[in-house]
Amino acid sequence: MRVLQGPSCTWKLKYDKWVPCSTRVSESETTVTRKGQVTIPAELRKKYGIREGMKVDITDAPSGLLLKPIPHMNDWAGADAGKYTYEEMVSKLDRLRRKWR
Repeated sequence: MRVLQGPSCTWKLKYDKWVPCSTRVSESETTVTRKGQVTIPAELRKKYGIREGMKVDITDAPSGLLLKPIPHMNDWAGADAGKYTYEEMVSKLDRLRRKWR
């Protein structure tokens, strides 16, 4: 397999076409403490809205560890604002209450 390395992406020749096989978006280096803790750089915490005490999902991906912030339920407050009228919501709730009784 032929591989072409660029400054921001690695390309491989597949079926006579060059296709990206990995993309480097940002590189940061951090140290793992003896407790297994790492510090996420401030600019990345700000970019992804990661705050103190927030949970992150860690996935074992083929290319390495993938960290994704898990938003707190309060961050979703008002996500459906304006999607339903008051009357529609009351009607749906009444139907659910009748079903559960």
